[in-house]
Amino acid sequence: MHSQELKISPLSDYYVYTPSTLAQKLFLYPISVGHFIYEPGYKLRRNHFDSFLIMYISKGVVEILSNDDTFYARTGDFVLLDCYALHGYKSSRS
Repeated sequence: MHSQELKISPLSDYYVYTPSTLAQKLFLYPISVGHFIYEPGYKLRRNHFDSFLIMYISKGVVEILSNDDTFYARTGDFVLLDCYALHGYKSSRS
């Protein structure tokens, strides 16, 4: 599928996955997988989302908010974000 959000490139693509009931009880499983290209000015901030987020930064820099801490992830970095807590991320030029 293609994202309809503002500031996400139309070249971005993602897939939604629904595991079986048994898999939901037994395993840690992905609910969506995708490749997103964030345009300048993109930002997202949430108080809570029932999931974890794994990001691989293939190009550029992203500013990450986790609780009250802010850090930058750059090309080649992996990020594991606890979305059960306050979190956010935005495109960055740093």
